[in-house]
Amino acid sequence: MKSNKKTYVFLTNSLGGYSGGPSYVRNKTIWLKSKGWNVIAFDSTGMANASILFDELKCFSENRIKELFYLPAYYKKVQCEKVINEIIRKIGNDNASVVVESNTIELSYWGEIIAEKVKAKHLIYLIAENIIISNKNHFDFLSYKAERNELFSISKKAYITLFSKYRIVPDDEAESHYWNSMSYIKAVETPMPGIENLKTADYTICHFGRYKDYLPEVIKELSIYVEQEQNSTFNIVFWGISSLRTDLEQLLTKAPNANVYYFDSVFPIPNALFKISDVVIATAGCAIISFGEGVKTISMNVETQKPLGVMGYTTNQISFSCNEYPDSNKTLSHLLKELLKSNSYSSEPTLQLEVEAKGYNYQLSFVSDSNNWYKMYLDMQKPCLKSTLIKFLLNIGLINVISYFRYQKYSR
Repeated sequence: MKSNKKTYVFLTNSLGGYSGGPSYVRNKTIWLKSKGWNVIAFDSTGMANASILFDELKCFSENRIKELFYLPAYYKKVQCEKVINEIIRKIGNDNASVVVESNTIELSYWGEIIAEKVKAKHLIYLIAENIIISNKNHFDFLSYKAERNELFSISKKAYITLFSKYRIVPDDEAESHYWNSMSYIKAVETPMPGIENLKTADYTICHFGRYKDYLPEVIKELSIYVEQEQNSTFNIVFWGISSLRTDLEQLLTKAPNANVYYFDSVFPIPNALFKISDVVIATAGCAIISFGEGVKTISMNVETQKPLGVMGYTTNQISFSCNEYPDSNKTLSHLLKELLKSNSYSSEPTLQLEVEAKGYNYQLSFVSDSNNWYKMYLDMQKPCLKSTLIKFLLNIGLINVISYFRYQKYSR
């Protein structure tokens, strides 16, 4: 009897932690299963090999393949085939149809090979905000996938940025090549361990989300603001960050009117975090969550490291600016003063976030094309010295050593 099983395969950077990537895979997995799909996910263990924390993803704990972090071209043929065969074995051969979705450039090469082997549709969805294609081989391959409507970014601006080194992307092309990650999760009524340790303060400012490149700018502006407001006391809460570099922390702790607290991410997200916060600083899905909880939210531009504006009032953007809502020309410290002291945003928000646009139903519409043509770009251009060294170490079987040092470097 012919199988009617449909299988959706994720190749993603990391299934660990509570950040946007695993949140995206978790949410989409739940939705796909509700629509009758079998789902299997693999990851490359990410930068720090974070533990899998979402219950819905723990079933994939044996699918963490550190070799996937690097391009297939970095390995000997026999090493490549071992990884590919392991994944194909787990996908199985009893599927009526298979879709492979890759979430990084490196994984997209593995995805193209695997899709060709199992005759699957291969879609690339780059879920990081600020990727720029760095060499001609990547450009050729991703351009080919884009022409076939098999390449998507997390936003219009991210898609334009992706190709910016090689060509100017027309606005209508960018509009048709992005998906909404739908990675946000609602906060719930649940205990928030450590909340009892917060001192009484006039205001609580929260940064919600993992470490981002804009954080040094945020901390500099926070230190400016609390020093300007010597007659007020502040609790500054970092949710999703366990510590800061000493120099950054000292910028805040030198102010006698500021108390600094760190909270590791937990799931579900306790709504108590938003109840205690007078203002939240965030980006991407975290900005959507805090805005949805009714907290005044300053969203940050991941490209310029500056504020986009106050969500619902001066912007509806969560990661990049756009022509309709350009970046705020106000510093973060100025916006904090307006929000906390001037009561400038006391009315109801007037701007709506289009959080459902280009969601899962839209994304699934791209799997129906049965014309699956595959293109393999396995011979990379001459690598730089660092890449040559990594390739050599991988070729002699030292993936565990390389991965160990990567985990140590990026663990926070």
